[in-house]
Amino acid sequence: MRHFDSRPAPAEDVKEVSLAEGKTVKIGVSLAKEDEEGLLTVLKSNVSAFAWGVGDMPGIDPDFLCHRLMVDPKAKPVIQKRRKFGEDKKRAIAEETKKLLTAGHIREIQYPTWLANVVMVRKSNGNWRMCTDFTDLNKACPKDSYPLPNIDCLRLMDKVLADQLGRNVEAYVDDMVVKSPSVCRHFSDLQESFDTLARYQLKLNPAKCSFGVQAGKFLGFLLTHRGIEANPDKCSAIISMRSPAMVKEVQQLTGRMASLSRVLQGAEVRYQKIEKLALAILVTARKLRHYFQSYEVVVRTDHPIRQVLQKPDLAGKMMKWSVELSEYSIKYEPRGAIKAQTLADFVMELTSLAEEGNIEETQWILSVDGASNLGGSGAGIVLEGLGGILLEQSLRFEFRASNNQVEYEALLAGMKLAKEMGATSLSARSDSQLITGQVAGTFQAKDPQLAKYLEKVKLLSENFREFTLNHVPREQNSRADLLSKLASTKKPGATRSVIQETLAQPSINEAQGNVLFIQEELNSWMGPYIAYITRGELPEDKREASLVQKESARFVVINERLYQRGFSSPLLRCLIMSQAQRVMDEIHSGMCGSHIGGRALVYKVARAGYFWPSLRNDCVNWVQKCDGCQRHATLVRDFCKEVGIRMAFTSVEHPQSNGQAESANKVILSGLKKRVQDSGTSWVEELPRVLWSYHTIVHSSTQDTPFNLVYGTDAMIPIEIVELSVRTTTFSEEESDQGRRVDLDLITETRERAKINQVAAQRRAAFKYNTKVVPRDFVVGDLVLKRAQLTQMRNKLSPKWVGPYKIDDVVGK
Repeated sequence: MRHFDSRPAPAEDVKEVSLAEGKTVKIGVSLAKEDEEGLLTVLKSNVSAFAWGVGDMPGIDPDFLCHRLMVDPKAKPVIQKRRKFGEDKKRAIAEETKKLLTAGHIREIQYPTWLANVVMVRKSNGNWRMCTDFTDLNKACPKDSYPLPNIDCLRLMDKVLADQLGRNVEAYVDDMVVKSPSVCRHFSDLQESFDTLARYQLKLNPAKCSFGVQAGKFLGFLLTHRGIEANPDKCSAIISMRSPAMVKEVQQLTGRMASLSRVLQGAEVRYQKIEKLALAILVTARKLRHYFQSYEVVVRTDHPIRQVLQKPDLAGKMMKWSVELSEYSIKYEPRGAIKAQTLADFVMELTSLAEEGNIEETQWILSVDGASNLGGSGAGIVLEGLGGILLEQSLRFEFRASNNQVEYEALLAGMKLAKEMGATSLSARSDSQLITGQVAGTFQAKDPQLAKYLEKVKLLSENFREFTLNHVPREQNSRADLLSKLASTKKPGATRSVIQETLAQPSINEAQGNVLFIQEELNSWMGPYIAYITRGELPEDKREASLVQKESARFVVINERLYQRGFSSPLLRCLIMSQAQRVMDEIHSGMCGSHIGGRALVYKVARAGYFWPSLRNDCVNWVQKCDGCQRHATLVRDFCKEVGIRMAFTSVEHPQSNGQAESANKVILSGLKKRVQDSGTSWVEELPRVLWSYHTIVHSSTQDTPFNLVYGTDAMIPIEIVELSVRTTTFSEEESDQGRRVDLDLITETRERAKINQVAAQRRAAFKYNTKVVPRDFVVGDLVLKRAQLTQMRNKLSPKWVGPYKIDDVVGK
């Protein structure tokens, strides 16, 4: 079997010419002497355009063109199993890898997340071409008009040769042809092409280049000055075949043709069944290439095509087909039940279609309106059906509601009434432009309450075969408007029935099973738990479903919010990442924040009643990214000390009083330093905020907050007003007042426990300090120095020690 060579090859005789020592190229022998000299002049001036060795290929500048793989972040990295190769393929892989390493085009890495095997393809000259199996990577990347593995070559050539393609250059992948109408014009076209290649650091392979030829083979065809012609080498056997001259030769020819027609009767017919199916997919992909590149294609079959095409030991045509199909996003699924499909087809074929007139007659018309004022709120509903049936309903709400909410309540009540009447096609009318726009999708429901109402409307609309909501002027909706104001009208000549009802609570609070959440929460880490707790839905992945089912016992949904059952407090409010960042920012550097450390920030967030999976790691990273905390950290001072940088800090007038600061004052001063950089000289205004943060932090010495030791309960931090915690959602003024009195009665026990913890902390500190103290024994007659007292009148240059003194007597230890 002959291999097809897609590289341009000369169709006439060529000869080698030397451009420099050891550097030769091929040119046509039919060139005139002056044309040959002109061509050599152009080639010698562009010797650097050729890659004479591996080191001559610098590569494309990443600032001009850089191929980045837009891998889906949800895709799971795939490490393919190692494939076994023969000895000749192993040697070819080692040589090619060595070349790429020497040129700096690849580098060795350890512990990769993605790993793909190489595919060795035999070239027409007998050498091997090393390719990469991008099957798994293609599935994880979005569809591109330049698929892998040709994306780098195709897009690069289209971008580099954008001004020349179709004019004087034709290119496909890494093959290119420079064409000119005349010889003199050809020199300028060559120089333009060399300049373009030099501009983008592209190099040519001199062993595969031919210059100054009038015809060449390109992609299986012959390019000449007459145009594109058939390649004579492909049809030489037919052209050179001698015509039969005798009867016997004619009989021999017909006999051979008959034998060939029987033996070579469609090679595809003798394929195995799995090969026929793979070939059918391949032919379809070639004919519908644009569709396969733009969309994900689902192939439903009962045969294991996917397992066969992904086998590592494929060879021959199946290997070639597998590589060609790997650039598309093809998903193989089993076929559905045949019996169920037959029944569905039977119903579709034998069910008579309803006439258009009947559809119009069975369409119900619903008119709704709502009103809300200081005296109360209500809604009016008018439902018109088949045969002149007219139903009028007046609703009164015992709860406070806005105008938009009562409009939604009226629409929901009307849809429920139409459902009870057996309506299948409903046309609703309302004079609220906001409600009609949100249902139609032209307006966005930003209010959480309205979003819940909108979701409820969409759920009810699924009960109708056809549902529309149209906006009408108020004057055309007067009857429903009057009903909403507890009035009634009568349509002449129609059966009339007025229904009066009272709603005690909003429709969105009817059942826990209909709890609605904002889309951002459903798309976050809370989504699987909310879906399982409220609707009993589990993820498709069995392992993930089992994990969600086990961990859901730790979560509970209360008042449309997800909580985790905690140990530090009964319930912890679950937050998404945007809410968590707001909580960390407010507690760390907000109104009452003092830039506390990472561990203290974790404890304070958890004590406030919040939770998300990466709470500890996020709090530590938040503190590490805080500019104020890093600016005044000891790490900066240690670094400056090592490199000899002098950091000057402003000191007070009397430096002898610096050592008298207590530990509490040091913490307060540290918090002021980190906040005063944004407040300028108004550090006095920041002092109450720092003190509030200090009083609401759990101290390691007492294992409690100063606020709790004084008042018997923890203070509410400002972020709990924005992101509601359990305390704010379940707050009752009467219960809070009673609880405060009980806390004050039990505060003595809390203080005693804090005192015990403080004494234990002091003992631990003393023990740790004494382990580092070197004991010294003094005897009579020893000379010693005494530390200078801070109460004496001292200045900056005063000595720190006074003496010496002589020991007269040893009193004791």
